[in-house]
Amino acid sequence: MLYTIRHYYQNTNDAITSGKEILLEQRSRNTAQFVLRDSIK
Repeated sequence: MLYTIRHYYQNTNDAITSGKEILLEQRSRNTAQFVLRDSIK
């Protein structure tokens, strides 16, 4: 899944990415993008 977050805070990123594997992460000053998949257990 691709997530795009504008005007993000670190705690927002942590909440979205917890329990997921980060495949790709890109951050700019105002926007963060993540490609995530569910963690395999």
